[in-house]
Amino acid sequence: MFSLDDLLSAYSRTPLSPGNGETVVFAGVAIDSRQAQPGDLFVALPGEHRDGHDFIAAALRQGCRGALAQAERVPRQVLDDPAVAVHEWTGQQWRHIV
Repeated sequence: MFSLDDLLSAYSRTPLSPGNGETVVFAGVAIDSRQAQPGDLFVALPGEHRDGHDFIAAALRQGCRGALAQAERVPRQVLDDPAVAVHEWTGQQWRHIV
């Protein structure tokens, strides 16, 4: 088992996105979403024929606790409460329909 802090402490560059201060512990590492196990960290690597970024969602469905990815390849936004954001967005969309 290892934590994200363990991994980042060995990384020679500055991460592109800040952590949230939470200690996340992973059971292992997966680079193939089909072989990912619950608790793993999925590492999205670009390959010759396939791009691991296309399989992040599949890896998370397999039970991965997180993913390492190139920021510019994966659209993301960190919010304090995603449920509120989705609720407010659906209300806004509903007003456009009615």
